Amino acid sequence: MYRYDVTTREGYEVLRDIRELRLATMAAQATGENPGHREEFAATMRRER
Repeated sequence: MYRYDVTTREGYEVLRDIRELRLATMAAQATGENPGHREEFAATMRRER
């Protein structure tokens, strides 16, 4: 399609990690609003260790 692999670009790992951190912090916030999200957040944290 685009014929460019962004995963080979310098700095990709940093941008990927920032995205993962954003997703994790949004999940943490959601646990306060909806206790049902606690397990999802716990699973995310286990994966990231």
